[in-house]
Amino acid sequence: LRCFIVENFEYIDDYIKLRVADGLASRCDIFDRASIDRVEKIREELVKNKVPLRIVDMEISGNDLLENGYKGVEIGKKLNELWIEQIKNGVRYDKETLLKRIKK
Repeated sequence: LRCFIVENFEYIDDYIKLRVADGLASRCDIFDRASIDRVEKIREELVKNKVPLRIVDMEISGNDLLENGYKGVEIGKKLNELWIEQIKNGVRYDKETLLKRIKK
């Protein structure tokens, strides 16, 4: 769910509004507000923890990986891996933590 929210971050508020409106317009007796609340809670947590919404928002770049011996497609794969890890954990790693994680 976190990955979905990050991938659609610019639309997530509209998504929440749409889900609420749809739920209220349809059968109210089966409207599940809990799932919408969960999306809102995760969105707020991602913002509060300043989780990077894009790879370029991370505290390291491809240059850091080059300096640590990564080459070619390894760089993109490792950056993506670290980005997804931060999203799934709901935290933003500082540069020191990221540099430790890229040591070969």
